[in-house]
Amino acid sequence: MKTNPKYARAWNNLGLCLHSTGDRSSAIESLRRAVDLDPSNLDTLFNLADILDEAGSESEAQLLWMRIARYPATGDDDEVVAYATERCSEPVH
Repeated sequence: MKTNPKYARAWNNLGLCLHSTGDRSSAIESLRRAVDLDPSNLDTLFNLADILDEAGSESEAQLLWMRIARYPATGDDDEVVAYATERCSEPVH
């Protein structure tokens, strides 16, 4: 990432690695950076929404689920869009 700090996939991967070590706040920070760099990447949006949900930031996660659900399913992303659509119908606590 030092070589290319604008490489969104690297920020996404770092976020997932940080999350796997239990560093949720740093994971969220890295995933936010990835979304800022590539706002249409459904995998990154999904990862951020999922971890925000887990962290109890359900309202913010819900906004991301709705954002993902608005994407047209293109074959590769059908499951992600369907899951996000399902999550949109769940009540926020």
